[in-house]
Amino acid sequence: MDLLYISGVLFPAIPLAMVAIGARYTAVAGLIRSLHMQITGTTPASGPAEVLVAELKSLRLRIELVKYSQFFAAVSFVLNLVSVLLFAHGAEVKGLFSYSGSAATLTLAMLLFMAEIFFSTRALNLHITGMRAHG
Repeated sequence: MDLLYISGVLFPAIPLAMVAIGARYTAVAGLIRSLHMQITGTTPASGPAEVLVAELKSLRLRIELVKYSQFFAAVSFVLNLVSVLLFAHGAEVKGLFSYSGSAATLTLAMLLFMAEIFFSTRALNLHITGMRAHG
């Protein structure tokens, strides 16, 4: 029963933390873009072309990273659910394999999530550089 408790209660806390951190990051990114518009007097559509092109290139990679991060997180939840069911029915060895797969796919999802944050930060730094040059 301890294995059921661990996989059923503790494991979902990690994605909740990811959502909270992601929401905070989105708020900060919005603030940076807003400050960029206020300082430079340009909207994103009328900003310097090189910044827009660089950000557009970054967005393609970032959307792929988000897509795969969400996919592997969903696979992780399915495997976690399977492990809970297996533990509940006494199939501990199969449950451990399912839980291990769940942990591995969530780890992959978090690594992709961290890579997306890295590239997002690089894109935001383009705006910060523009603000420094302006003021």
